[in-house]
Amino acid sequence: MSVDPAVRERIQQAYSQYLKGRDLKARWGQKQMIGAIANYVAGIETNGEGQRQSDPGVCVIEAGTGTGKTLAYLTALLPYIESLQKKLVISTATITLQQQILEVELPAFRTHSGVTFQAALAKGRGRFLCLHKLDLHLQEENVEDLFGPGTDAEEATQAFPKEDYEALLHKLSAEAWDGDLDSLSEPVDEGLWRTLTVDNRQCLNRSCAFIQQCPFYRNRAQQEEAQVIVANHDLVLADLALGGGIVLPDPAETLYLFDEAHHLAEKTLQHFSAQAGLRGIRTTLNQLSRVCVEMQSLSGHDAGIVSLAQDMTPHIQQLHLSLNALQERIASELEWKTDSDQNEWRVRFSQGQIPEWLHLDASAILPLAQRILDHQESLLERARELNDDRSTGLQNDGRWSRYLVSLASLSRPLEGQARLWQILLRDDSEALPVARWVSSFDPDAADMARLNASPTDASRYLLEYLWNRAFGVVLASATLSLAGDFAYFRQRLGLPERSVCHSYPSPFDYQGQGRLVRLDLGMDPSDRQEYYDRLTEVLKANIDRKRATLVLFTGKRHLKAVADRLEQDSQFDELCLRQSGNNRAQILQAHRERVEAGEGSCLLGLASFAEGLDLPGELLEHVIITRLPFSVPDDPIEATLSEWLESQGRSPFFEISLPAASIRLIQACGRLLRSEKDSGQITVLDRRLWTKRYGARMLQALPPFALGAVERF
Repeated sequence: MSVDPAVRERIQQAYSQYLKGRDLKARWGQKQMIGAIANYVAGIETNGEGQRQSDPGVCVIEAGTGTGKTLAYLTALLPYIESLQKKLVISTATITLQQQILEVELPAFRTHSGVTFQAALAKGRGRFLCLHKLDLHLQEENVEDLFGPGTDAEEATQAFPKEDYEALLHKLSAEAWDGDLDSLSEPVDEGLWRTLTVDNRQCLNRSCAFIQQCPFYRNRAQQEEAQVIVANHDLVLADLALGGGIVLPDPAETLYLFDEAHHLAEKTLQHFSAQAGLRGIRTTLNQLSRVCVEMQSLSGHDAGIVSLAQDMTPHIQQLHLSLNALQERIASELEWKTDSDQNEWRVRFSQGQIPEWLHLDASAILPLAQRILDHQESLLERARELNDDRSTGLQNDGRWSRYLVSLASLSRPLEGQARLWQILLRDDSEALPVARWVSSFDPDAADMARLNASPTDASRYLLEYLWNRAFGVVLASATLSLAGDFAYFRQRLGLPERSVCHSYPSPFDYQGQGRLVRLDLGMDPSDRQEYYDRLTEVLKANIDRKRATLVLFTGKRHLKAVADRLEQDSQFDELCLRQSGNNRAQILQAHRERVEAGEGSCLLGLASFAEGLDLPGELLEHVIITRLPFSVPDDPIEATLSEWLESQGRSPFFEISLPAASIRLIQACGRLLRSEKDSGQITVLDRRLWTKRYGARMLQALPPFALGAVERF
């Protein structure tokens, strides 16, 4: 179906006005993208009520750096949502891009295109202050253990001084803050913030005395008025997992645009995985028991509360006994293996098949966990009925409100624990396997053991929750194919048959702007001291102390071994900025300040620096890739899938490891050129790129940088 002439005219007019208003020239790739997206939306068949009736299909857009994909999809989609009367949800994987779209791209498009629309930023409840919880904390002298485990049952509730809460209240009262975490002028302690947020179960909704001033509901009101909503992949997937339309608009009434779509499969697996620690489960059960005792008393021994609490008690006691038995078997049956890069110990079950003893224990625990969850939900429903009944007077009792919120806070960990036992026992013999493993940061403490389960296939979840339910979906990124072949991406996401894929190259002159150097260290990468010594020597010889350099490593241990050696040399100690923990923003700022002051600077970074890092011009002139970015071999999800593929006579290396590493390598090389004026060099120090047969395939998939002969150190 062709684009409606009226819509086509609005699109063309918007694009022309925008280019004129910004004094820009049309780009071939950009124009092609606009047409491809517009044609895709035009091909969605609808009934008389505007609902999609055609089979699901996805539009995939791969646009190289500098193509201008953001302007392309805004130009194609914004005129359409007006005629279709749909919402547009733009989802990104990073806060940086989210802010760029909301604060720069959308305002500029509104100003220069002539298209009118309202936009809003969507965030989860965890980004907003709960005024009810703030009020409860201000009423308490000792806030310790008020609200239970919250979002993570293994994190002990920490007490904070009343002054911390009063300081936040002062900001609100002075109208210097709107209750949004991201708008605070100064950072707030993560533990303190957790005591001031709620999830959808904890929220009192319309029963809350602060509903009119609630920061979250004010944000929701803005969303309801907006035609364009900017979100992130995590929030979109969380909303879909809850059924859709909970935090974001109804999927059937929504056009989704996923920017940075290469993250979508990984994010999906994370959202449909489950994990729980033995200590955390016990913490949840103990908190539930305490809440039940208090609520019976506060409710005047209401018959419903008392009956439910008494019925649940023996199940809690039996579950404690079952956990004790499981803990003893974990201590005696498991032989831990360490992941030194993560400082974590693991035991992964081959092809996701758990041993008989764990199957028996999980089979005994699952019905108990489900009964406890059912009772907790019924108890919460009865407690809310009493809270809504004005004749009880309970809504005016701060203690009742406190325990009501505490009871609601237990919904999430109890649901997660029940889901864990279900996934552990799921029969996946006719589908791709579920990865199952046990982990711990202290193998000598059996109660610290954590059970984990994760799907290895995102496609079934995306089909059920997104492809089949959304009005339309556009996926965009700079790296979705390998030399124009989308097979790997299609398979990972399980794209419907009606999906269309387009690739538009970057307008950059790679031959003229960039040079790819292959420097042979004389040995393959390893974790031997000899290799680290040689790598350090090569880096010292190739890092220009007067320019901006980025050195990429594949793991924390890899980075630490080399960084420690570099920092023993005073010249490089002053030059190098090492990524560690959450210091990304700080070291990037320090890097910019050094370069802008005319000094040299060298960033030592991990995977998060290999993509999404935008350092144009003199801010980055040399990228050094120390190792090809293959996944760590002990990743439990990839290892489980690899075993299954081998059992089917297939090659996990060529089906999973190589395509994934190739895409990550393209991303890493993409850090060098960020505009048509940039220039510089990429140096690869992993000889497998030119000595292994698969290296030629990886090299072919890279942008066409100028390539010379292999150099030897």
